[in-house]
Amino acid sequence: MPALHISRIREGGDEREVLGIFHDSGTVSVDDLQFEVDLAFVPVLRLDRYPAVGFVLVCLALFVIVLIAKWIAPPRLLWIVMAQENEQSSLVRFLALPGAGAQPWLSELARLVQEVLHDDA
Repeated sequence: MPALHISRIREGGDEREVLGIFHDSGTVSVDDLQFEVDLAFVPVLRLDRYPAVGFVLVCLALFVIVLIAKWIAPPRLLWIVMAQENEQSSLVRFLALPGAGAQPWLSELARLVQEVLHDDA
């Protein structure tokens, strides 16, 4: 059990007078002064004692950043697959994430590819 030792140390540090030892709250008198001591135990969260807390906080911050980025920027992952059907024509297929088909950039890209293919023909 923790204890609080109250001592008076004289000038020079050689002489020590024990005024009281507290295991709980109490009062101590020194000359004409009276000190009231209130002991309270308060848990303190320290990252050096709980190293996983730092990791959890960093992961939580990254998760929030990803959520904000997903909300601000729509998905733009797109696969363009090209295959030669025969000697005269090629098949071009766009594969996009669900929901990306309504984005204006996808239809603009398809239009540009179609123009280039018609210009080459």
